[in-house]
Amino acid sequence: MHMWLYDQDEYYSNTQRRYLAYQNPTYFGNDSTTLAAERSSLITALAIGRILNRTVILPKFVCAKKAQQCTILQHYLLRIFDQSFGSSYREHSFLLNELVPLTVRNSSRLTCALRNTTEAIPSSSEKIIRYNGSQEIKQEMIEEWFGNVTSYVLEFHSLYNVPRIVLKNATADEEFKGKCDKAFVKAKLHQF
Repeated sequence: MHMWLYDQDEYYSNTQRRYLAYQNPTYFGNDSTTLAAERSSLITALAIGRILNRTVILPKFVCAKKAQQCTILQHYLLRIFDQSFGSSYREHSFLLNELVPLTVRNSSRLTCALRNTTEAIPSSSEKIIRYNGSQEIKQEMIEEWFGNVTSYVLEFHSLYNVPRIVLKNATADEEFKGKCDKAFVKAKLHQF
């Protein structure tokens, strides 16, 4: 709604920060299947963001039983999510905020597709990374594929069906998994 103009610690106005954006473009016909796919995509985005030192711009999510778009507030308790990832993400309308510098808002975006060798590639993708159907993707692969991208916004069409991202430091990997286990608490009431 663009009501937030408070810019503590350059939340909006930072010109050095880089971002990672992705979409949740599919309703799978079943609320629990859709929510599980969206949760997995968010974990993947947070892992890639951590590896590349990019802040994740949340997508819109699918609202229960309506296949309409809504925010993360519809699904998870944000105060709990923030305990694990509060500084790692921005709201879905972030790039529309007037405090975001024009150099960030209007910068060219690199649109990517990260797909299994058998999956179709969205036509809008500029950089296409295909991987085999392995059970996990290692941090080194993410760094090799996207580490040299200088665009302010690295954008993915979606992150559905991407295998688990494994951080190279085992302790950091376990810490990240622990944060994910704690962060996703189902919201039962609307949050304001």
